Amino acid sequence: MSEIEAFYDIGVTMFRGISVFGTNGLKVLRALEELNGGAAISVGIILFDKLGLTVGRLDEGPPTGHSHSVTAFASGTWNGKTDDFTSISFNDR
Repeated sequence: MSEIEAFYDIGVTMFRGISVFGTNGLKVLRALEELNGGAAISVGIILFDKLGLTVGRLDEGPPTGHSHSVTAFASGTWNGKTDDFTSISFNDR
């Protein structure tokens, strides 16, 4: 298996002590950005490559589908595939 995806409606989803769907979305994104040392975005998907996570825009609107999901992926999954991503920071929001 190279990745596993969880959606907001499955209940408690924890990552390093952060309740991904039980905490304010902006706070989650800030915490993940800090743990990862930065974040990148493309087409609404936020990449935390060092942590091995992608998430939807947890800070925007009510939870729906892929916008409120988290995916854990195997090391190397995004190697060489991040040209369309741009740096983003949630600490200035």
